[in-house]
Amino acid sequence: MKYGPVFCVLLLMPCASAGVMDFDDLVIWAGSGSNEAALVVDWRDSRPSLAWGFRWDGAATGEDMMRAIVAEDEDFYASINDRSIFGNFVSGLGYDRDGDGFSVTSGVAFDADGLFVGDTPIDGIADDADDSYGESSPSNFGFWEYFVSVDNPFDGGSWNSSSVGFSVRMLSDGDWDAWVYPGFIGNDPPPAPLAAGATPVPEPSTWAAFALLTTGYVIRRTRQRRRKSSDAAA
Repeated sequence: MKYGPVFCVLLLMPCASAGVMDFDDLVIWAGSGSNEAALVVDWRDSRPSLAWGFRWDGAATGEDMMRAIVAEDEDFYASINDRSIFGNFVSGLGYDRDGDGFSVTSGVAFDADGLFVGDTPIDGIADDADDSYGESSPSNFGFWEYFVSVDNPFDGGSWNSSSVGFSVRMLSDGDWDAWVYPGFIGNDPPPAPLAAGATPVPEPSTWAAFALLTTGYVIRRTRQRRRKSSDAAA
Protein backbone atom coordinates (compact mmCIF):
# COMPACT_ATOMS: atom_id res chain seq x y z
CA MET A 1 0.00 0.00 0.00
CA LYS A 2 1.28 3.47 -0.87
CA TYR A 3 1.14 6.45 1.43
CA GLY A 4 0.52 9.96 0.18
CA PRO A 5 1.37 13.31 1.79
CA VAL A 6 -0.38 14.31 5.00
CA PHE A 7 -1.29 17.91 5.64
CA CYS A 8 -2.27 19.68 8.85
CA VAL A 9 -4.95 22.28 8.17
CA LEU A 10 -6.41 22.92 11.60
CA LEU A 11 -6.64 26.72 11.75
CA LEU A 12 -3.61 26.84 9.48
CA MET A 13 -1.49 26.83 12.64
CA PRO A 14 1.99 25.32 13.12
CA CYS A 15 2.13 21.55 13.47
CA ALA A 16 4.61 19.10 14.91
CA SER A 17 5.08 15.35 15.00
CA ALA A 18 6.50 13.31 17.82
CA GLY A 19 10.02 11.99 17.34
CA VAL A 20 10.73 8.30 16.78
CA MET A 21 12.19 6.67 19.88
CA ASP A 22 11.44 3.00 19.12
CA PHE A 23 9.78 0.76 16.54
CA ASP A 24 6.32 1.46 17.98
CA ASP A 25 6.60 5.07 16.76
CA LEU A 26 7.10 4.10 13.11
CA VAL A 27 4.15 4.58 10.75
CA ILE A 28 5.20 3.26 7.34
CA TRP A 29 6.32 -0.37 7.27
CA ALA A 30 7.52 -2.25 4.20
CA GLY A 31 7.61 -6.02 3.84
CA SER A 32 6.24 -8.72 6.13
CA GLY A 33 7.70 -11.23 8.52
CA SER A 34 8.73 -11.77 12.12
CA ASN A 35 11.94 -9.70 11.99
CA GLU A 36 11.95 -5.90 12.25
CA ALA A 37 14.51 -3.21 11.45
CA ALA A 38 14.39 0.56 10.99
CA LEU A 39 15.80 2.93 8.39
CA VAL A 40 16.65 6.58 9.17
CA VAL A 41 17.62 9.22 6.58
CA ASP A 42 19.06 12.63 7.50
CA TRP A 43 19.64 15.22 4.77
CA ARG A 44 21.03 17.84 7.18
CA ASP A 45 19.08 20.49 5.27
CA SER A 46 17.31 22.08 8.25
CA ARG A 47 14.37 19.70 7.73
CA PRO A 48 13.58 16.74 10.03
CA SER A 49 15.26 13.40 9.43
CA LEU A 50 12.76 10.61 8.71
CA ALA A 51 12.36 6.95 9.69
CA TRP A 52 10.60 3.88 8.29
CA GLY A 53 10.23 0.24 9.34
CA PHE A 54 11.01 -3.01 7.52
CA ARG A 55 9.79 -6.57 8.22
CA TRP A 56 11.13 -9.80 6.75
CA ASP A 57 11.77 -13.51 7.24
CA GLY A 58 14.94 -15.36 6.31
CA ALA A 59 17.92 -13.31 5.12
CA ALA A 60 17.82 -9.62 4.14
CA THR A 61 20.40 -6.90 3.50
CA GLY A 62 20.43 -3.17 4.05
CA GLU A 63 19.82 -2.80 0.33
CA ASP A 64 16.76 -5.05 0.52
CA MET A 65 15.36 -2.78 3.22
CA MET A 66 16.09 0.37 1.22
CA ARG A 67 14.45 -0.95 -1.95
CA ALA A 68 11.36 -2.21 -0.10
CA ILE A 69 10.79 1.09 1.71
CA VAL A 70 11.26 3.17 -1.44
CA ALA A 71 8.61 1.03 -3.14
CA GLU A 72 6.26 1.40 -0.15
CA ASP A 73 6.49 5.18 0.38
CA GLU A 74 5.54 7.10 -2.75
CA ASP A 75 7.38 10.21 -1.51
CA PHE A 76 10.75 8.47 -1.00
CA TYR A 77 13.28 8.20 -3.86
CA ALA A 78 16.62 6.42 -4.20
CA SER A 79 19.37 6.26 -6.79
CA ILE A 80 21.61 3.18 -6.51
CA ASN A 81 24.84 2.82 -8.44
CA ASP A 82 25.48 -0.78 -9.48
CA ARG A 83 28.66 -0.21 -11.50
CA SER A 84 31.20 -0.47 -8.68
CA ILE A 85 33.43 -3.55 -8.26
CA PHE A 86 32.90 -3.14 -4.52
CA GLY A 87 29.13 -3.66 -4.68
CA ASN A 88 26.13 -1.40 -5.02
CA PHE A 89 26.14 1.92 -3.21
CA VAL A 90 23.69 4.76 -2.56
CA SER A 91 24.22 7.63 -4.97
CA GLY A 92 21.17 9.75 -4.12
CA LEU A 93 18.23 9.86 -1.71
CA GLY A 94 15.29 12.22 -1.91
CA TYR A 95 11.95 12.97 -0.32
CA ASP A 96 8.97 14.83 -1.77
CA ARG A 97 8.17 17.00 1.25
CA ASP A 98 5.06 18.64 -0.19
CA GLY A 99 3.64 15.81 -2.31
CA ASP A 100 3.59 17.75 -5.58
CA GLY A 101 6.02 15.60 -7.56
CA PHE A 102 9.74 14.98 -7.45
CA SER A 103 12.62 15.41 -9.89
CA VAL A 104 16.29 16.36 -9.79
CA THR A 105 18.53 18.57 -11.89
CA SER A 106 20.85 15.73 -12.85
CA GLY A 107 18.00 14.05 -14.72
CA VAL A 108 17.84 10.77 -12.80
CA ALA A 109 14.95 8.77 -14.28
CA PHE A 110 13.24 7.23 -11.26
CA ASP A 111 10.85 4.36 -11.97
CA ALA A 112 7.25 4.09 -10.75
CA ASP A 113 8.48 2.94 -7.34
CA GLY A 114 10.83 5.91 -7.00
CA LEU A 115 13.98 3.86 -7.66
CA PHE A 116 16.83 4.21 -10.15
CA VAL A 117 19.56 1.59 -10.48
CA GLY A 118 22.44 2.05 -12.90
CA ASP A 119 25.32 4.36 -13.72
CA THR A 120 24.01 7.25 -11.66
CA PRO A 121 24.54 10.95 -12.46
CA ILE A 122 26.27 13.25 -9.98
CA ASP A 123 25.99 16.76 -8.57
CA GLY A 124 22.19 16.89 -8.78
CA ILE A 125 19.84 18.82 -6.51
CA ALA A 126 16.06 18.76 -6.17
CA ASP A 127 14.19 20.80 -8.78
CA ASP A 128 11.72 21.79 -6.06
CA ALA A 129 13.45 23.71 -3.26
CA ASP A 130 10.79 22.42 -0.87
CA ASP A 131 12.05 18.85 -1.27
CA SER A 132 15.05 17.09 0.26
CA TYR A 133 17.71 15.50 -1.93
CA GLY A 134 21.37 14.58 -1.67
CA GLU A 135 23.39 13.14 -4.56
CA SER A 136 27.01 12.06 -4.85
CA SER A 137 28.98 15.21 -5.56
CA PRO A 138 32.75 14.88 -5.97
CA SER A 139 33.02 18.62 -6.61
CA ASN A 140 31.53 19.31 -3.15
CA PHE A 141 32.91 16.22 -1.40
CA GLY A 142 29.36 15.02 -0.89
CA PHE A 143 28.42 11.40 -0.34
CA TRP A 144 26.04 9.37 1.80
CA GLU A 145 27.53 8.05 5.04
CA TYR A 146 26.16 4.74 6.30
CA PHE A 147 25.58 4.18 10.03
CA VAL A 148 24.37 0.96 11.68
CA SER A 149 23.26 -0.04 15.17
CA VAL A 150 22.43 -3.45 16.61
CA ASP A 151 20.43 -1.85 19.45
CA ASN A 152 18.05 1.08 19.64
CA PRO A 153 20.36 4.12 19.28
CA PHE A 154 17.74 6.32 20.94
CA ASP A 155 17.48 4.11 24.02
CA GLY A 156 20.96 3.11 25.14
CA GLY A 157 22.30 1.80 21.84
CA SER A 158 24.90 3.53 19.68
CA TRP A 159 25.48 4.32 16.02
CA ASN A 160 28.64 3.14 14.30
CA SER A 161 29.92 3.81 10.79
CA SER A 162 29.29 0.69 8.73
CA SER A 163 32.38 -1.24 7.74
CA VAL A 164 30.57 -2.80 4.76
CA GLY A 165 28.29 -1.59 2.00
CA PHE A 166 24.53 -1.95 2.28
CA SER A 167 24.39 -4.65 -0.41
CA VAL A 168 26.34 -7.05 1.87
CA ARG A 169 25.21 -5.76 5.29
CA MET A 170 23.06 -8.59 6.70
CA LEU A 171 20.19 -7.41 8.85
CA SER A 172 19.23 -8.90 12.20
CA ASP A 173 16.02 -8.45 14.14
CA GLY A 174 16.13 -5.12 16.01
CA ASP A 175 18.75 -3.45 13.78
CA TRP A 176 18.77 0.23 12.83
CA ASP A 177 20.34 1.64 9.64
CA ALA A 178 20.92 5.34 8.97
CA TRP A 179 22.09 7.41 6.03
CA VAL A 180 23.47 10.93 6.49
CA TYR A 181 24.30 13.51 3.81
CA PRO A 182 26.79 14.93 3.25
CA GLY A 183 28.95 12.28 4.89
CA PHE A 184 32.42 12.84 6.26
CA ILE A 185 34.70 10.68 8.36
CA GLY A 186 33.80 11.29 11.99
CA ASN A 187 30.48 12.88 11.08
CA ASP A 188 27.72 12.92 13.70
CA PRO A 189 24.99 10.25 13.43
CA PRO A 190 21.41 11.40 12.89
CA PRO A 191 19.27 12.90 15.66
CA ALA A 192 15.95 11.33 16.63
CA PRO A 193 13.88 11.40 13.42
CA LEU A 194 10.21 11.90 12.70
CA ALA A 195 8.13 8.98 11.46
CA ALA A 196 7.63 9.23 7.70
CA GLY A 197 3.91 9.29 6.97
CA ALA A 198 2.93 10.46 10.46
CA THR A 199 -0.03 12.81 10.83
CA PRO A 200 1.23 16.16 12.14
CA VAL A 201 -0.07 17.07 15.60
CA PRO A 202 -1.01 20.70 16.34
CA GLU A 203 1.37 22.52 18.65
CA PRO A 204 0.02 23.35 22.16
CA SER A 205 -0.52 26.95 21.08
CA THR A 206 -2.75 25.67 18.28
CA TRP A 207 -4.98 23.81 20.72
CA ALA A 208 -5.17 26.93 22.88
CA ALA A 209 -6.20 29.06 19.92
CA PHE A 210 -8.76 26.46 18.88
CA ALA A 211 -10.21 26.40 22.40
CA LEU A 212 -10.46 30.20 22.51
CA LEU A 213 -12.18 30.37 19.14
CA THR A 214 -14.56 27.57 20.06
CA THR A 215 -15.42 29.21 23.40
CA GLY A 216 -16.02 32.55 21.70
CA TYR A 217 -18.27 30.91 19.13
CA VAL A 218 -20.36 29.19 21.83
CA ILE A 219 -20.74 32.44 23.78
CA ARG A 220 -21.83 34.35 20.69
CA ARG A 221 -24.36 31.68 19.73
CA THR A 222 -25.79 31.64 23.29
CA ARG A 223 -26.22 35.42 23.28
CA GLN A 224 -27.87 35.29 19.86
CA ARG A 225 -30.38 32.68 21.07
CA ARG A 226 -31.17 34.76 24.17
CA ARG A 227 -31.77 37.88 22.07
CA LYS A 228 -34.03 35.91 19.74
CA SER A 229 -35.97 34.55 22.71
CA SER A 230 -36.38 38.06 24.16
CA ASP A 231 -37.54 39.44 20.81
CA ALA A 232 -40.08 36.62 20.44
CA ALA A 233 -41.43 37.21 23.96
CA ALA A 234 -41.84 40.93 23.25
